Order: sequence, then C-alpha cells, then structure tokens
Amino acid sequence: WEFSAVRSSADIEDNSNSSCAGLFDSFLNVSKNELKEKVELVRESYLKNGGNVNSPVIIQEMINADMSGVLFTANPMGILNETVIVVGKGLGCNVVDNKINTTTYYYNIDDDLYDFEQIDNSPLLTENQIKELIDIGKKIEGIFDKKMDIEYAIKDGEIFVLQARPITTIKDKNI
Repeated sequence: WEFSAVRSSADIEDNSNSSCAGLFDSFLNVSKNELKEKVELVRESYLKNGGNVNSPVIIQEMINADMSGVLFTANPMGILNETVIVVGKGLGCNVVDNKINTTTYYYNIDDDLYDFEQIDNSPLLTENQIKELIDIGKKIEGIFDKKMDIEYAIKDGEIFVLQARPITTIKDKNI
C-alpha cells in the first residue's frame, strides 16, 4: 500500500478502567520513507507520557475513508441496550476531535429500532451499513466480553475496523 497509519498501542493507553486515547502520538498518511522516523516518534511519546519505550507500535494500511466514526456497543451514558453509532465524512480523527458535523444513531438492541440526529449535511448510513456495524459490534463485544468503543472507516462501501477498546465511561461494575 502507498500510505500507512502509525499508531500507538501501549497497554496503559486503553484498559477496562481508564481510557487515555490520544495520550501517545499517532501519525496518518505516512509514506514508506517516513515509517522508521514516525515509529521512533511514537516511542518517544511513550517516554514523555509515562509509558514504556518498548510498547508496541501499530503500522496499518491507511484507509482514505469516505466516512468514518465510532461505534459504542452500549451508550456511554449508561443505556446498556442501546448501541450508538457516530459517523462523519472523511477520516475518523476529525470525528473523534469533533472537527466535522456528524450523524449519531441510537440503536435499541432489544427491538432493532433506531433514531438518529443529523447535523447539517453530515452523512447518513444505509440500512445495510447500520446492520453490518451492529453485527461487527456484537462480534467484537463477544470476543472481549465487554462493552466496546470501536473506531471504523468506510471506503467504497466497505467497512474497516481500525481499533477497539473497552468503554471506560460506564461506571456499572457488572460491565
């Protein structure tokens, strides 16, 4: 592939008790010639922020997404039977950093019904994309046996999972 995402993957960054997403450096659209330099910069960010320089660094194929977002297998506000899907145009960093308008779906797992809030001209998902994201969320939640926060990208109609971590904002001890 032409470009990569070079991402931090330290075990202290995301665990069941806390989320430190963004604590360590990550780089997008990295050329092959820049890979070594960017891996070293991620490792340096581990040292600066209390991590271990030997923590893993992930190199992923860069997905130049048409749309991307975050899928929560439970609503972080504590509604456990509600999956929340946030989607925006382009790369996920703009969604996560709240730099673009997004559409948010609230999907009730018990009755398979949903509602959504669209801000201005933010993108809408198709019925098939919603169903596929719900299925992906259930599979990942089953693997980890935890409510999950999943970042995804959509390119040419295909959904790519970029990363998954436990939701840490729900304070129910049974989760």
